[in-house]
Amino acid sequence: MQARGSLVAASCTSRFRFLESRLVITFHMLPGENKEILFHQADSEKGVITSRVWSGSESWDTLHSGLMSDFASAIIEDRPPMGTLEEAYLA
Repeated sequence: MQARGSLVAASCTSRFRFLESRLVITFHMLPGENKEILFHQADSEKGVITSRVWSGSESWDTLHSGLMSDFASAIIEDRPPMGTLEEAYLA
């Protein structure tokens, strides 16, 4: 499986696209209100089918809070973090 990612970093269009042969996932990289993660899949009969994977709002304060909380908990609980640096590179 080969995939390609791209990022457009402009104030109003900061968006990331993950491309695979028949699917695209798009989302805005910067925190904001009313955000969505959209999944676009190509279908030979129906064309492009778009579905919403997630919608919500996030701020700069909460952007990485889950990762940081897990990392701190891993240290306190003497366990490995839920995700590794290698997995982050592959994601």
